[in-house]
Amino acid sequence: MRRRGNMEDKMQQFVPGIVEGQRQFYVVPEVGPVERHWLVPGTFGPRSYGPTIDHPLGSDPTPGWYAADGTRLARDPREGEIE
Repeated sequence: MRRRGNMEDKMQQFVPGIVEGQRQFYVVPEVGPVERHWLVPGTFGPRSYGPTIDHPLGSDPTPGWYAADGTRLARDPREGEIE
């Protein structure tokens, strides 16, 4: 298992995707804009996130988590590995 350095964790805020295994997801909150998240499935480790208007979810998506291609996920990807 490779141990990430503190600098890599800090860079995550500026360069999404720098952390090995990190993938892009979207979350639609009950209230507020769609957010883009870069995170490693199965961990609550380094991530980068923020609101986005550029997403594949359409104009009125249902609240929840989505894969980068717009596929709805059954749970928060941080809670386990996503196929």
